[in-house]
Amino acid sequence: MKDVNIYIYTEYSGSLKSGTGICHIILETMVKTKKGEEPATLKEIKAFEDITRNRLELLAIDMALSHLSRKSRVVIYTTSDYITGAFMQDWPDKWAGNDFKKKGKPVKHADLWKSIVEQMKSHDVTVIKADSTPYMKAQAVELRKFKEKSNKDR
Repeated sequence: MKDVNIYIYTEYSGSLKSGTGICHIILETMVKTKKGEEPATLKEIKAFEDITRNRLELLAIDMALSHLSRKSRVVIYTTSDYITGAFMQDWPDKWAGNDFKKKGKPVKHADLWKSIVEQMKSHDVTVIKADSTPYMKAQAVELRKFKEKSNKDR
């Protein structure tokens, strides 16, 4: 089974109902090369408009998991209290057991939660709150550079 670290960092501006957000995803794993095993990294930075903060964070995890092609041990590092809180309280599993409904009404962002839960079935996943790690701080710097470049290109 392959070990994969997924680092997700998001920045958001706007109201609770809608805004602009950027997510930075890094998938890190070891790959076999002629020299043995070496680290490989896939980076993806995407910008979204007319999105909520929670949807942006879920979308980032969904996109990251969709890059995995075989069963893996996955650690997701995220700055999101919403994501880490949901997993710490086993909400996704409870929602899945109730067809992604809470008190008879659909869970917010049920489409993304369904996709994430389905993708996680193929992997051994751990979610960690990690906003103070040096790696996450480095992502924040990269994300700001991307944001500045995007603003200049407009």
